[in-house]
Amino acid sequence: MGILMKTHDGTDWMSRYDRSPHAIYGPEQVNRLAVYFEAWKVPFHAWYVAKGIDPVREAQMCSEVIDAGARSITVDLEPFDLYWRGTPEGALAFGNEFRRLKPDAKLYVTVDPRPWMLCKTPVAEFASFSNGLAPMTYWETFNSPANWRLFQQHGFPPGPFGVTPEYVLDVAKTVLSPYGLPIWPAGEGSPRNGDAWVNFVSHANGLGMRSVSVWRYGTADQRVWRLLKEMGPKPA
Repeated sequence: MGILMKTHDGTDWMSRYDRSPHAIYGPEQVNRLAVYFEAWKVPFHAWYVAKGIDPVREAQMCSEVIDAGARSITVDLEPFDLYWRGTPEGALAFGNEFRRLKPDAKLYVTVDPRPWMLCKTPVAEFASFSNGLAPMTYWETFNSPANWRLFQQHGFPPGPFGVTPEYVLDVAKTVLSPYGLPIWPAGEGSPRNGDAWVNFVSHANGLGMRSVSVWRYGTADQRVWRLLKEMGPKPA
């Protein structure tokens, strides 16, 4: 297992929001943390929230994070307040600048796979320069009457058990497969039903999704880490 650490939010390093001694204030601190985790055999990856207000600068900061020791960068692309506020053209400007600086770096995009949310973000543009997609497959968060109605309206009627891990993974695969990229889903870290994670990992593997991630360490049930250690990712 590895860690995905949030390094910046738009063009702001995380020290703007985090006053702890280890807050990320720039590439130097990213490097210190990368060295620390890698020394303990924990692969270090980075995460950032894309806003699209200054996409070229955002791309440059992602490049700096890679230079500082992150094995990859994951772009958090969501259509909510304080998240993506850019345009499809801005998404391509980000991609052009990032690939100019880092043509071989690993970049992934995490998206909300609910169809009515997915269409509000420039997924196609980001997919054109990305190495994979990491959908937010949050079966408990999405399991509400309002979401059931919307899933139904968009051609994905939930079964008798509502939004289960298997259901949301099937939806994610259906809506994201057309982009032709690997899909590595992110699951909900604090489920009320411990068996849900077994079902989640097993079904993801069955769909060819070799690796999964957990949102997030600070709220995850400790049983999740034991389960992931026991089940492990599928080999390439």
